Amino acid sequence: MMKKFIICSMMWLTALTIDAQVLTATAVCRTYENLISESSGKFSFNAERDDDGNIVTMYVYRNISNRKDVANLKPAFRHQYTYTADGTLSSRTKYAWRNNGWQCLDRYDYTLTDSTYTIEFCLWNRKKADFSLPAGKMVYLLHPDETLMSVAYYSRKDKYAPLLQVWELPMESRPVSLDYFLSIK
Repeated sequence: MMKKFIICSMMWLTALTIDAQVLTATAVCRTYENLISESSGKFSFNAERDDDGNIVTMYVYRNISNRKDVANLKPAFRHQYTYTADGTLSSRTKYAWRNNGWQCLDRYDYTLTDSTYTIEFCLWNRKKADFSLPAGKMVYLLHPDETLMSVAYYSRKDKYAPLLQVWELPMESRPVSLDYFLSIK
């Protein structure tokens, strides 16, 4: 699970290279529109929007064909989004369809200040019915012109240990490829 989080975070990092682009309601809508237009047929998507047109819930369905080639949709995932007043994404919560109901899996929390953009990843604790302490965190330090200065990744050795810095990468004046990040240990 943590490896998947790191790879996903690296992919987001690549998208955020020199010009630190904060995730916004517009970015979520574009992602949804791309998913619909480039759908491979294995999945279908639907979304609920708020009064401002921002996606607040995205549904992912598996397309299942029976022997008569009649397509049936089976719920797979649900993503719920919250935004700040200016349209910046503040959280994304993921649910999976299991045993005929939605079960919470995880949440990403996004925080933007004048000089940092932070993404925290928390797992859902079914026994306590709440989110655990963050399992991982990415911190993007920004220059005053909002370009990236550096990126750091923090993780826990176990669920109650403090978050410790695993690596930090100063940004150069050119985009850095995903291969470079994947080679960092």
